[in-house]
Amino acid sequence: MKIAQVIATFPPYHGGMGYVCHHNALELARRGHEVTVFTLDHGRLPYDHDPADYRIIRLHTPLRYGDAGMVPQLMWHLKNFDAVHLHYPFYGGAEYVYLASLLRGQRYLLTCHMDVRGNTLLKRLVLGGYEPLLAKRIIRRATAVGALSIEH
Repeated sequence: MKIAQVIATFPPYHGGMGYVCHHNALELARRGHEVTVFTLDHGRLPYDHDPADYRIIRLHTPLRYGDAGMVPQLMWHLKNFDAVHLHYPFYGGAEYVYLASLLRGQRYLLTCHMDVRGNTLLKRLVLGGYEPLLAKRIIRRATAVGALSIEH
């Protein structure tokens, strides 16, 4: 099976989401699946220790803010995959997984890793608009939703 893992951050960038995705990809590859991880290119990191068990495509974008980044090219990259696994949140990437699902009927699985809370008034306002307009639709459209904790 050809499986895409879609995530905003990935090793060597340190963070729990990336390590969960890495271990998912590693185990799927060990079981004989062809796995490709799509993630943001954080540019400033050394990528010389990427695992050989699966493929990593680091997406470039001029529109990046923190761990978010607009990657419309993701929609076309996902075209020939049997399964798509979206690690959420991925602001600027999740929307294109959702759009591929709407336009091509491509199904996806979603793992909810955390809730995002803005630490400034502007971030809280943006998230306050984003959650009802897009987040709920992205989550509801998923074929299956998983979470890493009871709270989620």
